[in-house]
Amino acid sequence: GEQLRLRSSPGNVALLTFKKRVDRKEKRYKIRGEYELNLPDIKQARAFIEAMGYKEYFRYYKMREHYKLGEVFVELDRLSGLHFVEVEASRPDIERIAGALELNWGDAMKKGYVTIVRELTGKTGKLRPAQPIIKERKIHARPHEPSK
Repeated sequence: GEQLRLRSSPGNVALLTFKKRVDRKEKRYKIRGEYELNLPDIKQARAFIEAMGYKEYFRYYKMREHYKLGEVFVELDRLSGLHFVEVEASRPDIERIAGALELNWGDAMKKGYVTIVRELTGKTGKLRPAQPIIKERKIHARPHEPSK
């Protein structure tokens, strides 16, 4: 579906991202449209989102290393003691980079990090003490429905 994410970075800078699933029929790739805004202050960004009626529903932490190979973005993520590789590029470039990195398509998953963390934590969104994650914080939000 759709997802609104607020990511904080060092220096109190914020990145607001709206993601929308583009192709649900795609078997091998996870295809999403992404729209991003850089914002100068995480507190103001959060206040703005809440003023629009959104409410935080999930939070997780991960560490990410960024690499760029030509027009291909490769992200190495550590989340709850697990390691992930994310490749953002055209299909032919993904195939080429995956082959060069000797990635096994049998290990590929299309789950998002919210789903992965929920599965690891019993849907609480709180990491167990043996699974420390620091550095990059992501806050996911969805429209808040008024109480009846």
